Amino acid sequence: MPSTAVVLRATDTHGTVELSSEGELEIDIQASDADVKKWLGANAPWGSVWKILPPSGVPDHLLPATSSDAVFDAQELCCSTLRWHNGELLVIDPTTNQVFIRKWDY
Repeated sequence: MPSTAVVLRATDTHGTVELSSEGELEIDIQASDADVKKWLGANAPWGSVWKILPPSGVPDHLLPATSSDAVFDAQELCCSTLRWHNGELLVIDPTTNQVFIRKWDY
């Protein structure tokens, strides 16, 4: 994370149930305009191309409120029989320079 970025919110519910690795991770970051432009000028981490919101299959309650300019990349981490049971989502909103990281394991 760049030194100029500020973590606005971070929650992690993994392991809140005894001996469970299930849960959700949510991190909201305020980034600089320069960092956001740099990230959007590079390939998306998992699909190489940034996509327009909303992503299909990602749990609705994990989608952050963003401007219409926000883009995302997502990665499914589970099996074909449990679509989007586990996954990762990265959203970048160039209007607000906010970055949203989501990871879930159910």
